[in-house]
Amino acid sequence: MIISILLGLIAYLLANVIFKSKLFIRLFLFFLYFSGDMVGWFMVILRHRFDLNADWLFENGTVLMDSPGRGFATVISLAGFYLLFTNKEQISKKNIFIVGLLFGSLMGFKIYLAIPLIFGLFCMAFFNTIKKNFSYLFIFIIASIFFAIQFLPLNASSGGLFYLPFNIPREFFVQRAFDMSYIDLRLKIYSDHNNYFRLLEYGILMSIGYLLIQFGVKFFGVIPLRKTVKIIGLDLYVFFYSSLIFSFILGLFFFQKIGGANIWEFFLFSSLMLSILASLN
Repeated sequence: MIISILLGLIAYLLANVIFKSKLFIRLFLFFLYFSGDMVGWFMVILRHRFDLNADWLFENGTVLMDSPGRGFATVISLAGFYLLFTNKEQISKKNIFIVGLLFGSLMGFKIYLAIPLIFGLFCMAFFNTIKKNFSYLFIFIIASIFFAIQFLPLNASSGGLFYLPFNIPREFFVQRAFDMSYIDLRLKIYSDHNNYFRLLEYGILMSIGYLLIQFGVKFFGVIPLRKTVKIIGLDLYVFFYSSLIFSFILGLFFFQKIGGANIWEFFLFSSLMLSILASLN
């Protein structure tokens, strides 16, 4: 209950700082609390009936706080975003340290949110360093130090990731509820005949379908619009968009040596980013 209240409060404050529009604020809060997938409509197209009985679904705002780690990580992320937006013109040394500490501490709550966020922070720091603005570089360094302090002792020997492209979308579509197991047979035939073009084609189509079904209308936040860039600011848009794309890459192209299909949890960060970007779009 406390986490849910904190989420609503910080989300409302952040939304007012980003763009003082009632529509944006309402959409953002709605996506955070009540977002859902499009599996029912997919079943209408596929089986001509509205059916919600499918596995491998995660986009459900009503169960956001079932995982306390994800809940705290989301609140901390939004708090860091709030400080970045309120100090866009010039950020003090104190706030540089606070933001770095907030982002670095995410590792202790939800590593699947921490990794793409740190990558996005790196991209924003690099972008601003080119413009001779080193504030974000210091934030990145501080966040990376706190991240490493927590990551190395606990996860250095956890096995890491290995390259396994399009496996999560494939497993999603071949589940029994969809009765699309023929996909596996086709992929095997293409692989045996070294038909890499068809393998890539199927992989891309499955990935787009998977993301669209999982995120619903929020997925359209991936479309870069000039209006959204202008509202957020180019540097922060680089931060948001690069971390979003990186979370997609990790979830779609890799697998965990220990934990296996838990790699899908990188899409939890995608969901948070899309809540902001889709509301602005």
